[in-house]
Amino acid sequence: MTRILAAVVDRYIKSGHFNGVAIRELKRTRTLRADIETLIRERGVDLVRGDGHPNPHIKALPADQPDSQLAKISADGLGDGCLYPTPEALARVIKVDDYRGRPYTLELALGAAQLDFRAFDLRSLEYYRNDPRFEYRVDDIHGSIIYKDEYFDKHAPARDQLVMERFGFCHSDKLRRAVAVFLWDLHKLDGEQQEHWRGFDLGDGYKLHPDYYRTSIIGDFPEGVSIFDAFLEEKHHINIMCGLMGRSPLFRSAHKSHDRPEGFGFLIRPTQKELRNFLLLLDQLMSDDLNRDFFTDIEMIEKGTTPSGKVITATKGTIQALQEWIDKHIRFNDPKPKDEMLKAFRDIRKLRQKPAHKHEKDVFDEQIFETQREAIITAFGAVRTFRLMLANHPSARSHRVPEWLQSARIWTR
Repeated sequence: MTRILAAVVDRYIKSGHFNGVAIRELKRTRTLRADIETLIRERGVDLVRGDGHPNPHIKALPADQPDSQLAKISADGLGDGCLYPTPEALARVIKVDDYRGRPYTLELALGAAQLDFRAFDLRSLEYYRNDPRFEYRVDDIHGSIIYKDEYFDKHAPARDQLVMERFGFCHSDKLRRAVAVFLWDLHKLDGEQQEHWRGFDLGDGYKLHPDYYRTSIIGDFPEGVSIFDAFLEEKHHINIMCGLMGRSPLFRSAHKSHDRPEGFGFLIRPTQKELRNFLLLLDQLMSDDLNRDFFTDIEMIEKGTTPSGKVITATKGTIQALQEWIDKHIRFNDPKPKDEMLKAFRDIRKLRQKPAHKHEKDVFDEQIFETQREAIITAFGAVRTFRLMLANHPSARSHRVPEWLQSARIWTR
């Protein structure tokens, strides 16, 4: 029994990947099962069968409780799992000084699971997003940071050579958004990089985004889609439906889901400046993007007179043209959805214009995250409502949108 424990601890520490010992590697003695059961009870080893993760040769997830492990042995025998030293056993042999400056490697050495994650302040991403030496990709569920080959400098500080092939997002109980990085990915960073990230560590109390959990841990397909992608997809299908109706596209841009303009996503720093930039972009994708060629049967020039009787003309605004087109072509039993849609277009325009009328100091406020969320929800609701209006047109009724968009399985955080 002592030899089993020694072999398991030795493999875990010296393998370089914190591997376990497969049951099939152990000599089949008359007392093997009883010895392993005793070690589980005495908290020397855990038997990991790959439940919840397909590979038992890495400790991807925390081990089952001892009673559960013993119950499975009673029902199914030892099986094809792997033995891992428990955190209690590792605490007796690991020398903390051997991992000085590598806090996340130390956590693995002490028995944490490789797919345990740590939550970090969103500002941890800001440095890499703003630096052109990095290829920064993010879709609100997961992302990556890659140091571009053309900028490689072996003498640069470790922070400037970061390669993080995957990270995700998580939320606190109060729905505070944060970056989520698996311990294994943190372990692969060098010591200086680990210490840099530790400066943004938010501690416990966070849960992985459901789709990041599904795609990165259990290997399943995502359940929903980001509201930013859904917004763009709604616009894309509106343009298709306009074509079916024999009209020019309503929107000039051709973005669709997973083809976002730069900056069209959740903020990573809750400042007034970042919010202004986002609202500007959002309005550019709504009112500014409305295509005047769509309104062929709407008079786009407004005429009026000054108090002195002089005739003046002005180009009609696109939101006003949209309202007139709807009133001309669509009849409603209940005009409320139409009114709310048009109000959303105008509200986004007002939010964009507000800072332009006076100088505002930049401020940092966590509430700005919620302000942005409310704005994109409002915008999505507006374009979705218009797409549903067009769905009643005889020429567009046959058009089908993706099932995920039709059922509105949309992530708003």
